Amino acid sequence: MFTNMKKIIIAVSLLISSSLVLTIISCKKTTTTSPTTVNSNGFPSGTFSGFLFGTPANGRATFYNPPIAFNSSTNLSIGTAAVSAVAMNNSKFGSSSGGTSFVSPSTTTSFSYPPASWDIIGSVSIPSFSYANNDPFPSYTGITQMPGTISRAQNLTLSITGVSNSDQLNVQIVDANSNIQQQFVSSSVSSVTFISDSLKKLSAGSNALIILTFTKYNPQTINGDVFLFATTQFFYTNSLTIN
Repeated sequence: MFTNMKKIIIAVSLLISSSLVLTIISCKKTTTTSPTTVNSNGFPSGTFSGFLFGTPANGRATFYNPPIAFNSSTNLSIGTAAVSAVAMNNSKFGSSSGGTSFVSPSTTTSFSYPPASWDIIGSVSIPSFSYANNDPFPSYTGITQMPGTISRAQNLTLSITGVSNSDQLNVQIVDANSNIQQQFVSSSVSSVTFISDSLKKLSAGSNALIILTFTKYNPQTINGDVFLFATTQFFYTNSLTIN
């Protein structure tokens, strides 16, 4: 069952972060850091030529997917222009979906970063360029504060403390039957509340999970195009009982 939970976490995490496109070698590249403005759900505002994010390949999130890059319109307004090739820290990614999706070589690939040095071979609409994202991964020290038991008969408020270097938080509650209730919020919140009506959509039982995904966004204007880089960190507890 826990193996299936891992698959759920990976799949949901990909949907959550709707990932990023990239940049590489241009002789006269111009790069400008744009201010990060997020809405109440923690999503950045604006239109982006690509969205590129990385997750840690060791430590607390060993079994999660390694860094990935792709274009998506899920929750964000992101362009769909294809690029020819993508690499991160000298590791070339595989391509799918006609050049709009690039995935690192395998789930066992180990990356050491920051920096996450992205190299993109462009196409007609996106010139080639490189960019090193030096943002550290989000930090969270409050995972031990998560409850071990919750009741579907009443609202659930989770305290959120000990967060740094993060713009967005996604909180997921996953039952043993793979049903999920989740919320996206700004990382500046002090708590997240799930109402009883939403919790009743989950099945009672043990072996449920609470998953917290923190994301730091780093928008960059490169050669006139805006790319949204991000670093994402996952924390979870897998001993939740739902009554």
